[in-house]
Amino acid sequence: MEAANWPLLAFSIFFGIQALLHILKPAVFENYAIKRGFLSAGQAVKLTGLLLIVGLIMLWVESLRFYGGIALGLFSLIAAFFMHRFWDEKTGEMQLLELQNFLKNILIAALLFLLTQEW
Repeated sequence: MEAANWPLLAFSIFFGIQALLHILKPAVFENYAIKRGFLSAGQAVKLTGLLLIVGLIMLWVESLRFYGGIALGLFSLIAAFFMHRFWDEKTGEMQLLELQNFLKNILIAALLFLLTQEW
């Protein structure tokens, strides 16, 4: 595998696992979404899993790779601000956990946006 494909593989593994978890273990994500105030949590989780799969497929279709990177980057940004609202948490432990997830999503989005310049 060429060195240029390693980021593609890493993102594929990450988003592939996330998509599978959304599809195979929706109850966990539904409960989390309900705690975040989503009224249609079940539908949102299924749609999210589908969007992750579509974005993942786009990463592997060379002519769509740029758009897949942008789509997954935007998804990560939106998830950071809507799902990982550390500023709303009451306990220090939950604030820290949500801050870590928030920063992870921001970093993933930044790396995807950076990589789309090469794709």
